[in-house]
Amino acid sequence: MISKSRKLKIKNQKKHNQNYNGCKSIKTLHIPFNHETRKTKLLEVFVVELSSRLGLEPLDFIPKIQNIGVSVRHLFGRYIERKITHTLNYYCDDFKLIMSEYDEKTIELWWIEVFNKGKGLGSDILNKILCLSDELGIGIRIIPVDIDNKEGKIKTLYRLRNWYKSFGLKSRDFNRTPVLYYEPQIIELRQVS
Repeated sequence: MISKSRKLKIKNQKKHNQNYNGCKSIKTLHIPFNHETRKTKLLEVFVVELSSRLGLEPLDFIPKIQNIGVSVRHLFGRYIERKITHTLNYYCDDFKLIMSEYDEKTIELWWIEVFNKGKGLGSDILNKILCLSDELGIGIRIIPVDIDNKEGKIKTLYRLRNWYKSFGLKSRDFNRTPVLYYEPQIIELRQVS
């Protein structure tokens, strides 16, 4: 039986999915979800820890198989990436998060959006994600897309990229693609005698 709050979250989630016609397209595929065969153990560990830091329950993140597409302007034209992947999604009135497992050491942050901008919530969420990345030794991959930029102004996209870079995310390919990575900052503690 689905609780009333879970039904409300699912209803809000559907409403949010219908409202986005920006550069990112995410379509949910209706494929049976098999918890035993998916390879998202890294993502599940990450989400359990992140949930506790954000004051959420791990079950608030909804598992899906999604067809995700990104199309964004970049230095050398348009960068396009598409894939079908297992994701864990969280939607509420304040923000939206969609994450997947990129490889055995990296989480891909497909969507982080704050609906009430300018109050520091986005920075707070990203700081918690990056601190957790450091603690668990898990990398983060992000493709910045400014979905609020209806006019297609390249300045606002670069401002978003610079915002991510201010948190320590970097390009691995000398800016040939808009993909940014965060390498966990592993601090080795040594005992002084």
